[in-house]
Amino acid sequence: MRSNTLIQLLLAAFCLCFAAEADLSAQQGKKKNKKNKNKGTELDSGQLIELEAGFFEAKRAVLKNDYEKATALLNDILRFQPENDAALYELSKIKVEERKMDEAIELAQRAAEVDPSNTWYQYRQYELFSMANRYDEAAIVLEKLIKDNPGNIDNYFELAYMQKLAGQSKRAIETLNLVEKKTGVDESLVLEKHRLYMQLNDSEGAAGELEKLITAYPKESQYYGMLAGLYRMLGKNDQAREVYQRLLKVNENDPYAQLYMGQDLYERGERQEGADMLRKAIAHPQLPIEEKVQILMSVAGSNGDGAENRALANELAEEVANSNPEDYRALLLYAEILEGAGEKEKALEYYQQALKLNSSDLNLWSRTFILLEQLRDYKGLDATAKEALEYFPNRPMVYYFRGIALNRTKDLEKSSKVLKQGILIGSDNKDLLAEMYALMGDNYNTLKKFDKSDSAFDQSLELSPDNALVLNNYSYYLSLREESLERAEELSLRSNELSPGNASFEDTYGWIKYKLGDFESAEEWLEKALKSGGDSRPVVLDHYGDVLFQLGKIDEAVSNWTKAKELGLDSEFIDQKISQRKLIE
Repeated sequence: MRSNTLIQLLLAAFCLCFAAEADLSAQQGKKKNKKNKNKGTELDSGQLIELEAGFFEAKRAVLKNDYEKATALLNDILRFQPENDAALYELSKIKVEERKMDEAIELAQRAAEVDPSNTWYQYRQYELFSMANRYDEAAIVLEKLIKDNPGNIDNYFELAYMQKLAGQSKRAIETLNLVEKKTGVDESLVLEKHRLYMQLNDSEGAAGELEKLITAYPKESQYYGMLAGLYRMLGKNDQAREVYQRLLKVNENDPYAQLYMGQDLYERGERQEGADMLRKAIAHPQLPIEEKVQILMSVAGSNGDGAENRALANELAEEVANSNPEDYRALLLYAEILEGAGEKEKALEYYQQALKLNSSDLNLWSRTFILLEQLRDYKGLDATAKEALEYFPNRPMVYYFRGIALNRTKDLEKSSKVLKQGILIGSDNKDLLAEMYALMGDNYNTLKKFDKSDSAFDQSLELSPDNALVLNNYSYYLSLREESLERAEELSLRSNELSPGNASFEDTYGWIKYKLGDFESAEEWLEKALKSGGDSRPVVLDHYGDVLFQLGKIDEAVSNWTKAKELGLDSEFIDQKISQRKLIE
């Protein structure tokens, strides 16, 4: 009865595992009537059947992820048969699952030593060495596999890769050369050798591989371009030009040939001939937009006459945009070039056209917002930001720009409401949130909601304590209300420490000193402001006049009030101050 039960177990396990373990049957065949290698004793048939049943039971446990049970069963087998390669192999696989790589490798090596002819064991060794980043040892295993089976080309590629990872670039090249002898010139193989030569700083070897590709594929422009690019990188411009000329002889209408040669001529100083060649390349319908973009960037950044470069880049960009009106990248590039040239209104037109084609690009919206703000088209900015919120309802930056637009159009309550929405969404960008709070502070100050204004400024400074502009504005508002003047003095001083020589900041600090009654210090700081450019600002001159009056310098005070009026000071008291020669507040 016992033997029948064991045979049934064997049959069931064999059916379960047959597809997964092709090497197992071979292992079992070898082990029929095999002596126990542990002490040279021979196991009887009953013991062998029990061990093999245990092996299959271990396989069943592995399928159920019961690695503890499988390990115990396999170790039982190895106690009787320490050189049971199938058990060693299976136990190695379990150790990988348990992330015990050193043990897995040791077991795989033992299995391979027991049966050196089993290629599965050899591959397992290679895989484990590779997984453990032991690339030089992985390479040794692959070399043995190649020796045993020199016709398997895949092993050569794997060996070259392991040698590359092990830092053995020269040996990797030698391995790939063996492949090339067997298969002939292969594009990917030669390019890999080219990269390996480049890693070795062997420019001659790298160039030789590219020449090999040019010979094999004489009409493939990219290889000419790569070779010429290599020569240019090495400063061998004459050799680069020779390569371009070879390409043009092969195909004078090839857009890449025109592109490469045009760039070379233009950068060499042969501007007219180079520009003509570039125009041909730009106009070629087969040249991808990405390449055209690269041309324009290259031209714009070329050495020499900057104005000439910009003019050509502008011309080429316009051609690209007009010939590719449905490609937002072409429109975007032209817009960027126009913006760089100071043609902001025209740049805005192309940004807006690009947005119609690609409304999912937040950066494109942002560039449009910035231009609208710079052009002071606040109604346009409001409408554009409002539209952008349909696509990006969870991006605080969009709320910020709409808040700016509403602030500039004096819709302050709505501006604050929009800014609150953006702040509530939250952002990792603390500077952005700080700017939003600061703008809210400006809104509430103008609305005379001073508690809300102060709270907003405090939150802004909590997020960004060294924002000089916020420090200045907050302190100035406090000084105008003559509230918390000591706090205002502290904030204003910090803004001047962060941004020395700023006339507005110096004026604010001087004015706070004035409010504190320290007229000598006020005079000193307002004189600094005048020297920093404040002599053309009516508010600074008016403040300086007030300080001079308090110091008894009446004539100088009236003179500065008069200058402030001439510069357009908006004040209901300025005429009285001048005519009555006294301070009126």
